[in-house]
Amino acid sequence: MTLRAGFIFARVGSNSAKFDGKFDERFKFAVRSISKFESKTPTYHQISELTMKNKPKILISACLLGENCKYNGGNNADAIPADALDKLDQIYELVAVCPEYLGGLTTPREPAEICASGRVITKFSGRDVTREFLSGAQICADVARENGCKIAVLKERSPSCGSGEIYDGSFTGRIVSGDGITAAALKKLGVRIVGESALLELNLEKEAENGRVDKH
Repeated sequence: MTLRAGFIFARVGSNSAKFDGKFDERFKFAVRSISKFESKTPTYHQISELTMKNKPKILISACLLGENCKYNGGNNADAIPADALDKLDQIYELVAVCPEYLGGLTTPREPAEICASGRVITKFSGRDVTREFLSGAQICADVARENGCKIAVLKERSPSCGSGEIYDGSFTGRIVSGDGITAAALKKLGVRIVGESALLELNLEKEAENGRVDKH
């Protein structure tokens, strides 16, 4: 079962926001309004209709929640079992982010990878989108800091969100050690990065901390 969350997005090139589907009050989405008239200082709006004050906030890649912000216009909702996501939502307040969208890139967009030079380059046109990736990473770091997020559940191997492993820049599916741009920025703040494959472990860990289950 795919959990489809309706987030509020800023329309690229204007200051207006629009609903993308039905707004789901359980989730908060950090939205950047992008305009050529805005200053270079990243800005974003935090949107939350329902705040559970007793739950800690964590960042999560919006694509994992079913938002169609992936480079090809799709999402990665199938990467997380619905029951694991439901459990996560019971334990934490989820703050959804898409670094590449927040950095000013459109959806869909060319796939991009981090090359040996450390620059982020698109697959077909060879465009350098490092600036947009860095901008999105800074916004996500600001969101994490201001919301007190100590954990981020991020899409594995992504050039933005990958932690420990990323694609090598050859667009052949080859994996190398390294961090995505946003993952690296969050780690500098002391945020713990958890990939979607470790979500069950994270849920059990929190439950054990709360005394509800025995981890061992």
